[in-house]
Amino acid sequence: MELSELLTMETAVLRTFCLSVNSASSELKARITDNLVVDNFYFPITQSIFGTVTALSKSGMNVDPSSLQQALSLHSVDVPDDFFLEDLFRGEAPSAETLTEWIDGLSSQNGNGDEPAAAELADKEHYLEKTQPSVKTKAAKAPAPTPEPKPPTEAAEEVGPDKTAPLESAEGAGSDTPAAKTEKPQLAQQIETAPPVPMQPTAPARAPAKAKPPTPSPTQTQEPPGANDVLAPESGEWLGYLADLTKKQGEHLKTGFAGLDAEWGGLGTGLLLLAGEERHRLVDFLKQLIDQIAVRCRVPCLYLSFERSKAELRLHTLSRLSDAPATHIRDGRYDKDSAEWQSIIRAGEQAVEWLQRIYTVEATPGLAVTGIRELRQGLLDSGAGAPCLIAIDNLQKLASKSDLLQSVAELKELAESLGILVIGVADNMELVHERSADMAVKFTEQEGVSLLEVHTAGPSEPTVLRFDYRRETHRFEERL
Repeated sequence: MELSELLTMETAVLRTFCLSVNSASSELKARITDNLVVDNFYFPITQSIFGTVTALSKSGMNVDPSSLQQALSLHSVDVPDDFFLEDLFRGEAPSAETLTEWIDGLSSQNGNGDEPAAAELADKEHYLEKTQPSVKTKAAKAPAPTPEPKPPTEAAEEVGPDKTAPLESAEGAGSDTPAAKTEKPQLAQQIETAPPVPMQPTAPARAPAKAKPPTPSPTQTQEPPGANDVLAPESGEWLGYLADLTKKQGEHLKTGFAGLDAEWGGLGTGLLLLAGEERHRLVDFLKQLIDQIAVRCRVPCLYLSFERSKAELRLHTLSRLSDAPATHIRDGRYDKDSAEWQSIIRAGEQAVEWLQRIYTVEATPGLAVTGIRELRQGLLDSGAGAPCLIAIDNLQKLASKSDLLQSVAELKELAESLGILVIGVADNMELVHERSADMAVKFTEQEGVSLLEVHTAGPSEPTVLRFDYRRETHRFEERL
């Protein structure tokens, strides 16, 4: 197998591991940990990341970009500049069948003594300079001249497959200064108590970038365009291409509404618009939809609320889950020792597990789409994970009415660029026919029954779903 293919496969397996490692019941995680060890990975950086993620998981810690970066730093692992740890936690996981093929590929390649060709091994460090894992692609640059490899130091020779790199504080090991005695953050202490991680020596540091040569005069000979490009066979990109296609197959969020899930297999990535004249009904449907997706799909969700405070949302959620009128709960009509109240409390306690995946923001009118992107990035940077779904309960408050269609177009671009689902609510019925939306739902009422007219992109006729709406408990129930 070519080094480029092997690198792409190892990166794909690492991404799958990072996406599933925090789930105790993940089948994908189990397949990886049951079948692979550090020695199944060929490149030093992929070995180090796999070993570190495994150790953090075994110690009971939540694994995210922040904890992974800190653990690697404490183990003196140098992450290449063009290797973005955050992107290992983005995207969708592959199917179990695809993962099994990758595991078999790594096991057969690195598990039985097989090695890449000798000519490639001799130039391995130079190769890594040009073909770091394509977790995130930067603008291509002409490769800098590779310095002659220097003999490893004694310290580097002592760190091998059977040894563990020492953990050092930022102030340096063995110092008696007051700074050296500063207590480390709790996360660093947890990482140090994790099981030892076998580390491979990292690649030598790159040579400093040389000064840019002066622009040649018209009389000087210039290289033709593309002269510095590194040509590589198409096979090197093929596995990554197949992995990207695999993500798009059947990746839909189950809504918990049988009609939606049966008709479309759930909700795919893109923009979904909810339009209707009764805003309170739309908001109740949106909140129930988001909660049910968080329960079934176990994905982070960002909920932007213009219409209700967090306190109101919590009250309505508890009312819906316990089937107790929200006004009765709010006004304290229950005896705290009664069976009724204990039942309400149990319903609320059972929601704690999935509510940890919902992040609610009381949004301010005038919030721009760029601000939404920043909120999502803030969640990612905090270690909470990248939301796979963003919900907005009033699109009109994103911008002025004249800019509403522009906001919709920007939300569409946001969904496409991040590969996520964005759901927005508006009382403008004309948005149902807005071409920027991948799916639009029009709410109407007929003889006490809520009708959801679902439109999808293309010439197909809309599908009508019927619901009973329980206003006192803010709950929708399907009529099947």
